[in-house]
Amino acid sequence: RPATECELAKAALHTGQTMDRRTFLGAVGMAAALRWRSGASEEDGAVGDRPNFVVFLCDDLGYGDLACYGHRAIRTPNLDALADEGVRLTDCYAAAPVCSPARAGLMTGRTPNRCGIYNWIPAGSPMHLQASETTVAGLLRDAGYATAVAGKWHLNGLRGPGVPILKDDTHGPKGFGFDVWVSVTNFFERDPLMSR
Repeated sequence: RPATECELAKAALHTGQTMDRRTFLGAVGMAAALRWRSGASEEDGAVGDRPNFVVFLCDDLGYGDLACYGHRAIRTPNLDALADEGVRLTDCYAAAPVCSPARAGLMTGRTPNRCGIYNWIPAGSPMHLQASETTVAGLLRDAGYATAVAGKWHLNGLRGPGVPILKDDTHGPKGFGFDVWVSVTNFFERDPLMSR
């Protein structure tokens, strides 16, 4: 029988092969759906059988800007080590050329305009990710994963740039599936505590 996307992803994880975005996202979605449908819990022992993964979203970073992807002058030893030990995605594209819609697309899997995020979100803007959106983090949390985000959130501009996101922020990571976060609305360097 043909291998499922989930089986291909698991094989790639164990052999260090590269995997395209569609296979990766299909495997994550399939794992979450199967876990939800089966009613499995951490007590069932299924948690140890699932891969852990970290997604890095970097503003203004091109494919060739890392040594592990061939840059001859820029040295990125820590990222190179992560790439050597994990799965390297070689055919990923951002949903938009600027930060806020790119984040919305990654979080929801939807075209950012459909989420109401159609541009970079300036301070004081009413534009924000709608609470009704289903996110990858929410699906993973519901499937028993622990979820966290660190860095620039930038999916709302209601409180201004560089403001730490608190637990009661209705437009912050908690409402979109994250258990833990260390995030600001935008620009860590504008907050002396968060920029250290």
